[in-house]
Amino acid sequence: MDTNFIDKLKTNKSLFDENKALYIDDPLLENAALKENNVFSPLISKAIIEISGPDARTFLNSQLTTDITKNINNQVTISGYCNPKGRLLSIFYIFERENIFYIYTLANNTESIINKLNFYKLRANCEIKILEGLIIGSHEVNKSMHDNKHSDKNLIEFIIGSLNYHLVTKTTHINYFIENFTCIGELTWAQLEYRNNQVFINDHFCEQFTPQMISLDKMNGVSFDKGCYPGQEIVARTHYLGESSKELYSFRLKNNYVDEKKEISLLDITNYNDKNYSIISISRENSSTLSGFLVKRKKYDECIHIHDEKVYEIKGI
Repeated sequence: MDTNFIDKLKTNKSLFDENKALYIDDPLLENAALKENNVFSPLISKAIIEISGPDARTFLNSQLTTDITKNINNQVTISGYCNPKGRLLSIFYIFERENIFYIYTLANNTESIINKLNFYKLRANCEIKILEGLIIGSHEVNKSMHDNKHSDKNLIEFIIGSLNYHLVTKTTHINYFIENFTCIGELTWAQLEYRNNQVFINDHFCEQFTPQMISLDKMNGVSFDKGCYPGQEIVARTHYLGESSKELYSFRLKNNYVDEKKEISLLDITNYNDKNYSIISISRENSSTLSGFLVKRKKYDECIHIHDEKVYEIKGI
């Protein structure tokens, strides 16, 4: 999908990481837009995997942590994919439309997911591929704008909490958002994900956490009633006989805004990892506060400091 339209939306405050728009405008202006305007964000860092074929349902149910046989058509469910040791390769959001399954995840997770699915597929009659197109995330404050939406029954759309997602393949779809919404960068969109308790783990944390360590079980992302899947024995044993040493927490951090160029340091904070805690995501909440998710040892009670600032309001998910 041609993303040249992003160049037309650039301002002198835009900040990019390779081809990913971290900010289209000043971070504080984008943050203010979340409260006042309908917003959209080109999500270059995300991707959708399609799994289709007669055996798709049975095959996926033998691989993922959730029981997808209980999925209602088009209902989005958080799920995970473990290695045989019960460590997560990825967590993602899966939904079904007319017997075709779609996995929405980070683009840097797709290779490991597809390789592992193909490894286990054997004789299962199903096809696995990455869909072409651009994923647009949108959030509507003024719902009346929905009446002007370009109608296309073939457009892949889904909802996670209060956030809308669209896989666009045509210029007319993109023009609708440009004309009716305010464009924001991916770091500002990450704040909406935070408010929506929407969690991902990138390839930096591949095979480091069990589902319980990322609180996937508390988000209904693990079924303890269905049959086997890779790592199921270890995940079930932790559930029935033990307790996970780590859990997922939200947090806040004081950090006064300086300028948009300094904001790229947020990418350095994300992926911080030691034996006691790991920073999964972080984004700007307002001019003086950052917020995000971390995985922490339950018994680790010492103060956590990031860039000499104390982390506060640490809450379990």
